[in-house]
Amino acid sequence: MSSYAQIDLPYKWAMGKFYRVGLDKLYQIDNYLKPTALQADFNGDGEVDIAFVIFEKASQKKGIIIFHANADTYFILGAGQAFQEVGDDFTWTSKWALYKKASAHQAVFDKKTGDIIGTKKVKLIHPGIQILDEGGDGCIIYWDGIKYISIHHGE
Repeated sequence: MSSYAQIDLPYKWAMGKFYRVGLDKLYQIDNYLKPTALQADFNGDGEVDIAFVIFEKASQKKGIIIFHANADTYFILGAGQAFQEVGDDFTWTSKWALYKKASAHQAVFDKKTGDIIGTKKVKLIHPGIQILDEGGDGCIIYWDGIKYISIHHGE
């Protein structure tokens, strides 16, 4: 386990929020993915937001926390909190990066079998977070204007 003090944190304002609302009692900033933080305007408000990799202290489940710069809100994805079909533990994730393309190809699943039967193009108007496993399967985490969603891609 790593202490957040060992991590080069880019924004003190985000850590201020982390401590102010008591998240440090339940979660720890971690460095299981490099870089430890991603910065972009995830919600399209013109300000740079920040995402950190974290783990839930009680369960050791891994995930991501996203802080929006212009709000006291934060979003925990994984780390013991269910996040759509991605689940509540991102331990499977071996890589993350900013996704800055204007579109993505979302996998379309057969409702009966669960098999991938094709893809559909999804327009993206601001950056997302791409998370991948060792084989390149994963998703893009994207702000839809109300909440974060996952766009599955890969095989």
